[in-house]
Amino acid sequence: MNNLPTKILIAGTTLNFWVDEDEMVDRLKETFPSRIVYRPHPRRTGGFRPERAPLDELTRQLREATVVIASFSTVLVEAALLGIPSCVVSFGRSFGDPAGLSAHTEYEHMAEVLAWPGVYVCRSYPALIDRIQYVLDGRVSEHVRKA
Repeated sequence: MNNLPTKILIAGTTLNFWVDEDEMVDRLKETFPSRIVYRPHPRRTGGFRPERAPLDELTRQLREATVVIASFSTVLVEAALLGIPSCVVSFGRSFGDPAGLSAHTEYEHMAEVLAWPGVYVCRSYPALIDRIQYVLDGRVSEHVRKA
């Protein structure tokens, strides 16, 4: 029996960064009913809070996730440290950048993160769905899922 988590955690971004975020969450909920856990960025829900509860909640959500979906969020780093595969949404609109989210793959500070095992850059919605299914089917190598 497979004891791996079965949830798909979507980690939201700051205000207006991932312009299509709400639409993407809705589309993924339709494609993967009852598997989506959406975690809006703290700035979309009233700002950062100093208490520990939000960190404990994130830790729990990550432990219950088979895969993390995000667009250049620090949650990608946290997932990688736990051995949880991530799909990076690198398509769609981004506030202030006519190239959209794909431009963020060129940022120097993201290059190392995007090269890590188990971090998959998805440049289209079909590619995102394909990669999520790949992970859900358990086709990820053992060195990626170590947690």
